[in-house]
Amino acid sequence: MRSEMSTVRRMFSTLVVLLVLVAFAGVSASAQTWRYRHDNGRHRGWATARYERNREARYRRAALRRDLRGDRVAFRREERSERRYARNSGDFDRRIFNARARQERAQFRANQRAERRQYRRDQR
Repeated sequence: MRSEMSTVRRMFSTLVVLLVLVAFAGVSASAQTWRYRHDNGRHRGWATARYERNREARYRRAALRRDLRGDRVAFRREERSERRYARNSGDFDRRIFNARARQERAQFRANQRAERRQYRRDQR
């Protein structure tokens, strides 16, 4: 049986086109399950139970974060008003004021860290 080069080339190109189509179809099908599955392929009952268990803990953590953020905002607002008041007063030494502000900031951060640590300890 005699085959010409053009016949082999045609068969090879057809094979390549079919392989490319199959590969793209496979990638497209697998991307649908990877990308759009919100529960990562787990059984729905397991995901629901896990969600229900963690809901309370998430709410508590969010409340703590909200409280700590509120404290930080209030502290910064108070610090800005103190700085403005001190700057507008006639007797203002920047070095002394900044040293005291640094010390207060460090104390505030330490208090917040201690509060977070206590929260984590209580949640165990």
